[in-house]
Amino acid sequence: MSRNSRRAALSSCHRLAFALFWVLGAVCVLASSNARLTSFGLGLMAPGGGLAYYGHWPELVALTALLVWLAGRGEWSVCAYIWFAIAAVSLSHSPHPGHLWQAATWVIPVVSVVPGLVWVGWVARRARTAGFDHSVGQGSSK
Repeated sequence: MSRNSRRAALSSCHRLAFALFWVLGAVCVLASSNARLTSFGLGLMAPGGGLAYYGHWPELVALTALLVWLAGRGEWSVCAYIWFAIAAVSLSHSPHPGHLWQAATWVIPVVSVVPGLVWVGWVARRARTAGFDHSVGQGSSK
């Protein structure tokens, strides 16, 4: 297996894991009235989503900086582990009184699904244009 095919396999594996995180998170948010489970679900849907729901803004900024740095280095597996660990931490913590951001229950799902939809549109457009590129310059079979 070539290096590029391994990289592509890992990339598709990570995309599948992220999609599964999102679906599991959506189930937790929709099926629960418990703040901890809702925070966990939001944390699965988007990195730091649970921190935003709890109103932990400094921690969210630190997590975002860490994930951007790791993504810049190409450490996607580490990003996924940290993403899940931060989401899981919300299961053992309660929100501070008066700091719960209720709008996160709809803001996080909407904001987290937009990049995925943009990516799907980009891939579909690229596939369509690639199909046209194959026929350019080829003579007819007559």
